[in-house]
Amino acid sequence: MVDRSLLINQLAELGEFVPACTVDSVDGATREALARVVADNFTVTIAGSDLTESGLLRQACQEIVRGATAIGSMAQYSLADAAWLNGVAMVSLELDEGNKAIRGHASAHVFAIALALAETLDVSGKTFLNAFLAGHEVASRFGNAVILHDGIHPHGNWGVTGAAAASAYLLQLSAQQTARAIDNAATQALATPFEAAIDGMSIRNSWIGAANVLGYRAAIMASAESDTSIKGTVTRVFGETLGSLDTTNLTQGLGDSFFVSTGYFKRHASCSYTHPPADAALDLREQLGSTDANQITDILIETHHLATPLTALEWPSRMAAMFSIPYVVATALKDGDCKPERFEASAREQQDRRSLATKVRIQLDSSLDTRLPKERAARLTLKLNDGRQLQTLISNPVGDVDHAPFGEVELRRKSGDLLGLERATRLEAALTDLAAAPSMRLWMTNMRSIAQRQPYPNLKED
Repeated sequence: MVDRSLLINQLAELGEFVPACTVDSVDGATREALARVVADNFTVTIAGSDLTESGLLRQACQEIVRGATAIGSMAQYSLADAAWLNGVAMVSLELDEGNKAIRGHASAHVFAIALALAETLDVSGKTFLNAFLAGHEVASRFGNAVILHDGIHPHGNWGVTGAAAASAYLLQLSAQQTARAIDNAATQALATPFEAAIDGMSIRNSWIGAANVLGYRAAIMASAESDTSIKGTVTRVFGETLGSLDTTNLTQGLGDSFFVSTGYFKRHASCSYTHPPADAALDLREQLGSTDANQITDILIETHHLATPLTALEWPSRMAAMFSIPYVVATALKDGDCKPERFEASAREQQDRRSLATKVRIQLDSSLDTRLPKERAARLTLKLNDGRQLQTLISNPVGDVDHAPFGEVELRRKSGDLLGLERATRLEAALTDLAAAPSMRLWMTNMRSIAQRQPYPNLKED
C-alpha cells in the first residue's frame, strides 16, 4: 500500500525539480546522452512521417488554426494536432528510444508535445532541451515506479506525467502548479490493451500522440486552477487501477543522475522484446553461412514472460509483424536485418519467410525471468537437417547501454539508413545548432524542409 502523504511530498519535490532543470546544470556525459536521444528522436519521427498513413493522418487533421509543425509537412497545424501527429509518427516504425528499467519509452511521451509547444511559444532551443530533459526524467521515474497489470501496454499511461512536466516547464508554471500538473496527468492515463499491438492495430500508435496532448491539457488545467493542492491521485490510478506503485526511488537522487543516459536505441524496426531473438538469429545466421530454410528443421526461442505472448503467425499489418517473434526471427535469418521495408505487405506474403516463421517455437524460461529488468535475455537454438544444432544466448540487445551501446557512429548510420544520406546530413547540421537557436519557430522552418516526406526506397504501403 502506497503512503499517500509520502507520495504527495514526492510530487512536491518533483514540482520543485522541473522548473529548475537545465541542460547547463548537468555533467558532460548527460549532455552528450541527451544529444544522442534528441537526435534519434528526430530521426525516427521523420522516418515515421514518411509513411503514407502518416500523410493521410496529416490531411485528416488540417484545421483553420495553425501554429506548430507536423513533421513531414510544410503546412502547420494546431498545437494539439501537431503533437498528436508527431507522437504517432515517432512510434510508427518501432524504432524509438526506450529504457528497460522503466519498461517502456519516455521520449515518445514527451518529445512531441515539448517540440510543438516550444515552437508555438517560440522559446529558445536551450529552453526546449531543458523541458524535454525534465519531462523525460519525470516520465522515466514513474515508469520505474509503476508495474502495470498483465495485459496493459506501456504506451499512454505513466508517461503522461512527463508530458505534463515538460509542458509545465514551457508554460513557466510554479513548482506547486507543476506538481499539480503531474498529479492531474495521472487521471488522464490510458488503459491500453497489449493485445491491440499483437493484433496489429495501428490505434496503438495513437496512444502516444494522446498522452503527449493529455499531459499538456493537465498542465493547462493546473495553470488555471485556484486550488493547486496536491491530491495524490497518482496513487489510485497507477497503484490500483492500472498496476502497482513502488515510490521508493521516485525522487531518490533526483537531479544527480538522469535516465536519459541509461536507455537503449533500436536497430530493428520491431518491438523491443523481439530484439534479443533477432540478434541471436543474426549471430547464428553468420555461423550457418546460409539461410536456406530447408536446412533448418526447428527454431526454439526460450525467453522471459514479457516476450512469450509475441507468437503471431498471421500478419495482416506492419504492426502485427513487428510484434511477432516468429516473423522477426525469420526475417533476421532470411534477410540479415530487420529494416522497415522488411515489414511491408509484399515481404509478409513471401512463402520462404512464412515457412521459416512456422518453424519457430517460443517457450518460457523462468530462469530468464529472474534476470529482469537488468537483462531481457533470449536463447535461440537452431536444429538442422544434417543433425547439427546451433545455440546462442543474448542477454541484452545491441544498442542497450549494457551491451554494445550506440554512440554517434551507430546513430549516424541509423539516421542515414532511415532518411538517406542527404537528409541525415542536413539533420545532423541542424541539431548542432539547436542548443544555441534563439527561436524554435525559426529553427523549425529549416526542419520542415529537411523532413518533407521522402518514401523509403522499395517500401510499398499496406
